[in-house]
Amino acid sequence: SSVTLWRSTTGPGGPWTPVAANVPNNGRYQWLLPDDVPDSTDAYLRYGVSSETSSASAITPAAFTIARLLPPLALHVHSIRLAARSGYHAVALVEIRDEAGNPVGGATVAAALTPPVGPTRHQQRRTGAGGTTRFIWSSTGGGTWTACVENVTKPGYIYDPAQNRETCDSIVYPP
Repeated sequence: SSVTLWRSTTGPGGPWTPVAANVPNNGRYQWLLPDDVPDSTDAYLRYGVSSETSSASAITPAAFTIARLLPPLALHVHSIRLAARSGYHAVALVEIRDEAGNPVGGATVAAALTPPVGPTRHQQRRTGAGGTTRFIWSSTGGGTWTACVENVTKPGYIYDPAQNRETCDSIVYPP
């Protein structure tokens, strides 16, 4: 007897696409997934077994998942905009994007914030849907304010500092 296999990536009702035709009915078939098969959490196989005198078919009893392991996307610092306010307060707006230039929401940005007077502060903030986050810090005097991104993390992404447009920004306030 021989086996013919079909796949569905949209559930047990099909549509069905051929996988292999008339392969030996030995209980094994190694399927190398073609590039045009989409990822799916609702995939099924249909088996058709035929011999010279009879035939039968069946569908897998439950769905299986087709998921390719893609390399993680890289993310980077797209911009840091630093502004000072009266009363010796500074604001750093940090924008995170992926390698395609899309804003990355939900990324954790770790920054070192150095005021003109006092120690450097290390803070973490999460980016919003637009890929930006804001750090605010203060000082008891004026001079040079500096904000430097130390790290960016998000599951499924890797931080690639080589893609950063900037890593630090400084401003002198009051001028």
